[in-house]
Amino acid sequence: MAADALSGFQFRILDTVGDGSGTIDQAVNGAVTPVIFKIAPPAGVKYTFKRINIVAASGNWNRADQYGAAGTLSNGIKVYVGNTLGVTKDFTLKKTITAWPLWGLLAGSDIPTTGGVGSDSLSVRWTFAKGRQDFQLDGDQGDYFAIEIQDDLSGLDYQYAMIQGGGK
Repeated sequence: MAADALSGFQFRILDTVGDGSGTIDQAVNGAVTPVIFKIAPPAGVKYTFKRINIVAASGNWNRADQYGAAGTLSNGIKVYVGNTLGVTKDFTLKKTITAWPLWGLLAGSDIPTTGGVGSDSLSVRWTFAKGRQDFQLDGDQGDYFAIEIQDDLSGLDYQYAMIQGGGK
């Protein structure tokens, strides 16, 4: 984490625990048991989010009906806000991310290089304010922001999601 939670975070990579101490690479197999990557403010702290950046690498981003070398995703990637009562805001309610172009429903997505030898990268930049969706998580309410992997992404070289914002 770039800044102490009590003085305000600047950016953090989502992890499996939600406090910066868990696994950060989302190239996992979530087909049998979904794997949740999240960020959650501690009690007494509120986080306001401005942007999330997602980067992934794979040797095969050239098919629009697939998710890189992970192939076609049957369950997809979910993006949501939740708390101890469950999901409170589902960004992928109507359509989960089952192929890389579907990030475009939420954000800008680019593949800067395709073809050739080696891996290519996928970059997604989602600025919440541009969609009038800045939002705040309240640690006292048990709020968290999550990306849930429900398929086998272990064929990717890596995938990480970094969220930017402030805390108080």
